[in-house]
Parts: sequence; structure tokens; C-alpha cells
Amino acid sequence: MKISHKWLKPLNFLIPKNNRYVYAAPHPNGAKDCYDIINYSADNLLCLINYMLRNYNGKRLAIFLEYFDVSRLGKMKNYINSFNNQSLKFVFVQSHLSPCVKNRIVVAIKGALKRFRCKYWFADTGFVHYYEKVNRQKYINCNYSTPLKHVGAFSVDHDFSNTDVYYETSLMTACAHSAEFRVPLDNCAIIGFPRNDNLFINNKRQVIYDWIKSKTNIEFEKLIVYAPTYRDYNGAFETNCVFGFVDEDNKIYEYLKEKKILVVAKMHPLQKVYKSVFNDHIIEYEKNYDFTLYDMLGISDMLVSDYSSVLHDYILTKKPVLLDFFDQERYKDTRGFIFDPISYVCPGAICVDVESFIENMDKELKSKSRDENYIRVLEMFHKNKDNNSTKRAYEAFVKMINNE
Repeated sequence: MKISHKWLKPLNFLIPKNNRYVYAAPHPNGAKDCYDIINYSADNLLCLINYMLRNYNGKRLAIFLEYFDVSRLGKMKNYINSFNNQSLKFVFVQSHLSPCVKNRIVVAIKGALKRFRCKYWFADTGFVHYYEKVNRQKYINCNYSTPLKHVGAFSVDHDFSNTDVYYETSLMTACAHSAEFRVPLDNCAIIGFPRNDNLFINNKRQVIYDWIKSKTNIEFEKLIVYAPTYRDYNGAFETNCVFGFVDEDNKIYEYLKEKKILVVAKMHPLQKVYKSVFNDHIIEYEKNYDFTLYDMLGISDMLVSDYSSVLHDYILTKKPVLLDFFDQERYKDTRGFIFDPISYVCPGAICVDVESFIENMDKELKSKSRDENYIRVLEMFHKNKDNNSTKRAYEAFVKMINNE
């Protein structure tokens, strides 16, 4: 237990709990990627809250919802009021991660005092540590990743053993996370990720295409999303290239131009990318409140990624995946992988140079079906292959509150 939590748990213990109070903390990346109750499709928890807005009609619940952007508060309140759901009351709680916060400690304490009154705590990521939870409270972690790279690495700072429900996509992912994060296996709920339902909806297509037209005037036949993960080592992404092949990205550009392909590169929000590396066929995804990465993935023709678990989400679409492993050895030495060999859980061709990158992209875009390895990884990582994960999460929570 961290020192900063030693005095919080006794305080939480002393504060009375309300059985109809729910505290909801979206993913911290929402502060940079513009996630909120309106622009929700990339956040498992926000997807669940939206589903509740549309469907919950039981005994009244109060939801204490963290938010990041103060300027959006009025719009978020109007959005919630538009549903006229009398069974839900919303209390907005400013996150201490909000960019405009001056005294983060004070804001964090105020938020904690509200959270301590709630019986149910939700978070979108295990990196939100709630060591101060007491036994008469329930902590539901919606999770945000499937096992691929090391996250906790069996660190004492990643002990989630107090988690009562941990969303998983399959028994295999549950076993891996149970071992690494110390979540009791019985507490892993194979529900699926609510955000993945948005891969099948595609209701933001026109909005996205309008945005693309504002960034490039080319005519393209294929839309590819490039979504790399975070890198721990110095100098990551601070190069003259997008895909990691230093001084050779021009070969990829010429191929994209010839084949009329557009790439939208969603670089990790915590790492710097030089604007000069982008062009008319490789444009940079820009954070916005109109759509999210998962809206764009739903209308794309291919995903290019690396060690990010987004690739395991994307395979639900059965569209092609390409693995850009330009720094595999360096990444292995700094972060490392859960699986060995890593290729065993990769549902696409692994590319370590420009030649293999172009060759396999061309091959996969022409193919009408996925190979046996792709299907095997799909079976390993997803028990449910539908767009009903949000409904399952909702029904599980309603059952929990009705039984207590």
C-alpha cells in the first residue's frame, strides 16, 4: 500500500456509505484524447454509463462522474438532461487530472471524499489505484487492455487484489491478468469490452470523412489506421519518420500514393511526434470531441499497430492487421512481453523492415479472408464475438445492485 493511502483508508472507513451511490472514473487518457460522456466510444466505462442513460429504469441511482474539461460541463449536463431519465441523478466531479486544475491535491481530496460516500466504484483502467477501498464497497474495473506487453510486471504497485469485478474478453486474458495483477480469477468477468461494440456501429462515418477532407484533398480507395503504443525508452517517436523506419518512410509514402491509400496515424498522446513527418497520404489523428479512435476503426480497411492491445480489439471486425515491429528487440529489453514467442498472439504479419511492411500490406489488403493464425488468436482473446459487451456489463451491474 502506498504511503499516501495509509490515512485515506481509515478516513474512508469512518464515512457512511450510500447503497445507491456510484462513483465513475473514466480513463485518465481522456484528459488528452477528449473522452467524456458525449464523446464516449473509446472508453469502456463511458460506454456503460451511456447505456445506462438509455436503458436504466430501476430504483434511483446517483452517479458521481469524473470529468476533465471544465468548458464541456454545460454541454455534458444538457446531454444528460436530454435523456430525461428520472432513475439516474448525475453529480459531476472534476478530476484532479484536469488541465486547468491549479491545486491538484485539494481537488483530489474533494473527489476522494465524494467517492468515499459511494458503495460502488468504477474505473476504466487498473492504473487507477483504489487501495483505500473498504470491504463494504464494491470496485468494478472495466479494464482497457488485453495481455500482450508487460504492464505491472508483478510489481507491488500493481496489486489489484481488492478488485471485485475485472472485465475480461476471454478465460485466457483473465488468467494472464490474474497472474500479473493479482486479481482473483473468480473476480474476472468474461464480459468483453463495451467500447468494442462501437467497431460495428459506424455512425460517425460522415463526420470522419468531413474531417479527412479538411486535412487532405487526395482521393483514396483504402483507409488505414496506424495506432502504436507507448514506448518507455528515450527518443521514442522523436525521429523523422512515422512508422519507425528511419530515413525510409518515403518508400512507404510512394507505395501509399501509388495504391491510393490514406493512413490516419493515431500516435500515443504521451509521446511527441514532429508535425513535419506527415503528408497528404499520412495524416495525423487529432484529438476532438466529434469522434474517437474506435469510431474511426469501425470504418477503416486495415489496422497497423505494434504491441498495443488495440489489435486484439480490432480482430473482432475480421479485417486485416499488420504488425509494425521496427523496434522489437529494444522494446523487449525495456518493457518486455507476457508471451514468448510474441508471434503466437499476433494476428497479422510481423514487419521488421520497409520491404516486409509494404509487401504484407499489399498482400493483406488484397486478401478476402483471414488465415488460420488470425482465427486462432481471435478464439484465444474473445469468448464473445458480438457487439453486446455493453449490454452484458449493464446486466451484470444491475444484477449486483439488485441482489444487495
